[in-house]
Amino acid sequence: MPSENTEYWNLIDPYHFLDSISSPVQLHHGISDSSVPVELSISLYNALLENGIDVELYQYPGANHNFYGDAFNETMSRTVEFFTRNL
Repeated sequence: MPSENTEYWNLIDPYHFLDSISSPVQLHHGISDSSVPVELSISLYNALLENGIDVELYQYPGANHNFYGDAFNETMSRTVEFFTRNL
């Protein structure tokens, strides 16, 4: 838990590294994710925009933390397109 190991969680918190990001970012989030609330991806998306970072956010109704079926296929297709465009 973040409250139990603040140092570790600060090391992986993307908000501590926004000023180091120099390439586009793509985020994918399942709306039914019970591990990570979708609001966290929305908040990160907004923070990236506010810092002038090119960012895309895709949300998948019915998908949980582990994408499967149609959501998985759509995520992979969008990811391949993103890397083709940006590499």
